[in-house]
Formats: sequence, structure tokens, C-alpha cells
Amino acid sequence: MNKEVFILEVGEQGFCRYVIENSHKLPVLVEFLGIWSEPCMIMADVLHDLAHEFAGQFVFAKVDIDEQQGLGEQYKIENIPTLLVFQNGQVTFYPVRADA
Repeated sequence: MNKEVFILEVGEQGFCRYVIENSHKLPVLVEFLGIWSEPCMIMADVLHDLAHEFAGQFVFAKVDIDEQQGLGEQYKIENIPTLLVFQNGQVTFYPVRADA
């Protein structure tokens, strides 16, 4: 049986509804990206594949930091692409920085 695959584009208006609320049901993987960034475009292909592989096990979302600067500031996004995983309304995975 095939499950429907979604990668939601979310902004400040829908972030609580689509990311925070859904994270109480399933983990939500959010990519913070810039549409002008080649690494982000490569990551988009990877997320597409992951969304198919893990359909029904994760919710996948993406946030354009140029259009949603408030979310970028709120989650302290310094580099793109950045992936965060939300569970039970909280960030449960922070990326490892090479300079840390």
C-alpha cells in the first residue's frame, strides 16, 4: 500500500500548525533553505527521496529563510541548508557544526 508523500512549504503563519502540532503525532524534519543555494537544491532531492522512503513515519517541511526571516532568527539558522527535527513540539535534533 502506498502512502501519500508530502513536503510542506511552511512560513511563520503555518509553522505552529504544520510543524509544532504535527510533531506531537510524528517527527517533523524541517529544512531551512535558500532557493538560490545549490547545496539546498541538492538537499531538496535528498528530502524528496527520504519523504518517499519514510512516508507515514515522518512529516517533511521546508522553510525559505529569505521569505521567513523571523523563523530563521527564532531557530538561530546561520548556515543553509540546516535540518532540524521536531518531536512533541520541541527541536530534538540540532545539526553538528564543523567548527564546534
